[in-house]
Amino acid sequence: EGFSKAMGGNFAFIYESPIYEYMKRKHCSLEKVGIGDFLSFDYAFGFPPESPYVDIFNRALLRMQETSQLETMWQSLLQSTGHCPAQIASAQLTMQSLNGVFSTLAAAILLSILAL
Repeated sequence: EGFSKAMGGNFAFIYESPIYEYMKRKHCSLEKVGIGDFLSFDYAFGFPPESPYVDIFNRALLRMQETSQLETMWQSLLQSTGHCPAQIASAQLTMQSLNGVFSTLAAAILLSILAL
């Protein structure tokens, strides 16, 4: 729902970087703000208690992770999803770009101290 609202305009949200990268390839109008990943989450499979498949899945996933198969599969999925044309990089949030916010905050604190 967040993706569709963001594509509609005047809406922003926080989401996992891998899912964003996938959706960005399908919807080129999405734009990421900031540098790097915000958070990264692991995924899990649910099994009933005492399931004989837990050990099988754990070993297979470990093997796939050690041989980089999971990363290869993810990259393959991204590449097959679509491709957006190259765009000019958007402005990044930096301390310098937030200078006005800090100046206003400092002035408000100063005024509140003087008012006391």
